[in-house]
Amino acid sequence: MLILPFYWSNFSFLIIVAVSALAPHGHNGKINKRIGRVNLSVIVFATIFAISILSSDAISTSLRFSAAWPSCLIIYYVVATQLDYQKDWQLFCLSFSLCAFFSSLLCILGFYFNYGMSPSDTIDGIRSPLFIVPNDTIFLSLVAPLSISILTTSKQILIRLIAAASILTSLVVVIAVESRTALIVAIVCVAAYIWNYRSRHIVIYLSALIAAIVTVDAILGFPIYQKLPVIPSSRIPLLHSALVMWEASPMVGGGPFTFGAHYQRFLEGVTYPSWVVVDTREIPWPHNLYLELLSGSGVLGLASFLSIIWFALSKLRSLKNQDGHSTAIMKALVAIILGFLAAAVVETTLLRIWVLVLFFAIIGFIANMELKRI
Repeated sequence: MLILPFYWSNFSFLIIVAVSALAPHGHNGKINKRIGRVNLSVIVFATIFAISILSSDAISTSLRFSAAWPSCLIIYYVVATQLDYQKDWQLFCLSFSLCAFFSSLLCILGFYFNYGMSPSDTIDGIRSPLFIVPNDTIFLSLVAPLSISILTTSKQILIRLIAAASILTSLVVVIAVESRTALIVAIVCVAAYIWNYRSRHIVIYLSALIAAIVTVDAILGFPIYQKLPVIPSSRIPLLHSALVMWEASPMVGGGPFTFGAHYQRFLEGVTYPSWVVVDTREIPWPHNLYLELLSGSGVLGLASFLSIIWFALSKLRSLKNQDGHSTAIMKALVAIILGFLAAAVVETTLLRIWVLVLFFAIIGFIANMELKRI
């Protein structure tokens, strides 16, 4: 997790993750012999995704942009089978908190040394594999529930300081890059995390978050406030194009990650009202994860993805009346999944390494709890 914010090639990343998979196979806890619904849904999803690659209109493109999938499936396997959900939760949270902290520091240093540059140019200059565009800071917002979990439950002062630093630097970066989506996701995650608290506490925590956002935004010159009135009408052609692509191949789609070429062809034959901004650049994803799966892998791909979410949330719901430790895990994971689903409406893509790593790690942890009879 510590190397993720820094530049690497897919090949070197594959080697590192493969070596981690060679860890001793001494299971901590009793493994259920049945495969588990979460685990089975992941297998089905990966299988359908592979089939959609083989039936792709541009197999080489689909394969090239799927290079990180084997590594992330190994991460899923290691987390699902080799961890102990009771003993390793704090380490799991700390890993992501440190990753978010170092990622944030890279961004803050980038803004410091490139003062006056636009957020997009600054992010591009950082050359971190996690952040390609400013909205990739959604990753920082989604990690926040894990940081909050160890901040509120850990008895070790150093770990709590790391978690607090991760949250603070993440908030600064999200506002500095002017990502409205990342900010909304952060609010969704925090609201979901504290949902089980008494109503008075919900108001206090949300008020504190909003106060922190306004304060940081004011210190940085109100970049978020100035951007709020802007309506992103440029997303309309992207969404329309994805639907047209899906209609051509409803069951398995036109192939993962082939949207970019389709979008360019699509723009040649359509016109929009003057108020719609048409972005003619080569854009490789439709800025909606559900439509990306639908257009690239068809109804089967989207349905199998949603089945993972359904079974994962069902498993977490069963933890509601468990012991305090299991409840704390449940609150953090539910918050991340809900934030992830919200971000998927307007931005996230399986092209991004952070999306794959976070998704398969989180689902892997839930599968771990299911396999070990919690």
